[in-house]
Formats: sequence, structure tokens, C-alpha cells
Amino acid sequence: MTGVLNVGEYLSPGESLVSDNGNYELILQTDGNLVIYYKGGGASTAVWATMTEGKGSQKLTLSPTSNLVLTNGAGATVWSSGSLGRGYGPTLVMQDDGNLVIYATPAVWDTGTNGKT
Repeated sequence: MTGVLNVGEYLSPGESLVSDNGNYELILQTDGNLVIYYKGGGASTAVWATMTEGKGSQKLTLSPTSNLVLTNGAGATVWSSGSLGRGYGPTLVMQDDGNLVIYATPAVWDTGTNGKT
């Protein structure tokens, strides 16, 4: 998958978003944890995570009102970005600098991981 997630799209366990330069990957792991890995230089280092392993995470979606939500098999929220209603027309981008950003009108949330290795 590309480094972009739009409203109406989702990630399932084992799926990921990869930055255009290939150095960063956001993956919804099969254990339920959502993690950003730095993959540059041949190593793979976790730089950010939701810490949701073992909570039954099954789907990562972006709401039309700019909230990034991780839900379990029953549809209950396991984790969210807490950015509901802060912007409209959102897009989630795994950037080349390692920052995962929700862009909307205006940008509403990011992981703050740009430049971390």
C-alpha cells in the first residue's frame, strides 16, 4: 500500500502504509499494536506505537471528521487520535520524515516522530 489512507479506506492486521522514500512504515501488527518502524540503513526500529497489543485490534480507519480510530472485531474503539471534529476532508499520510500526519482543513494531528530514528 502507499503512504496514504483516505476516508473510506482501512488497514487490517498485517497491512501497512509506507513512506514514499521507503524509510518509514506504519503497520497494524497481527498482535493488534499499531507501530511506526524506521527501516532505513537496513535496521528496523520502532519509533512510535499505540500500545494496543492483545486488545483485539482489527481495523484502522479515518473518519470524515478527522479522527483516526483503531477498532476491535466488535467495532468498539481500542485507540483513537482524539482529533474528532478538528478538520474536514482528512487524509492520513506516512511522511518521508517519519511523521504520521492527518491532513485536513487544517492539519489536525501528528505523532511528532519526524526525524526520529
